[in-house]
Amino acid sequence: MRHDAPLNMVVEIRVADPQDPSNAKSAGWTVMPMYNPAGEPNYGRWRLPVYRLPTRLDVDMKQVPTAPHLNDM
Repeated sequence: MRHDAPLNMVVEIRVADPQDPSNAKSAGWTVMPMYNPAGEPNYGRWRLPVYRLPTRLDVDMKQVPTAPHLNDM
């Protein structure tokens, strides 16, 4: 099945407060395209960069490399 429209999975990373484990706060986010350029599902192991907040749900994969990484903080 070929997918022409881009489909991305956006993941927000949250961390628990050690003083209150039921309270989690956002720490960063990442995005992964669901399909490769051939239109096949991406699968396997991934190592993705984590970006600074705020999480961008409207992300364009061409603009992602310009987003500040957490390791740039």
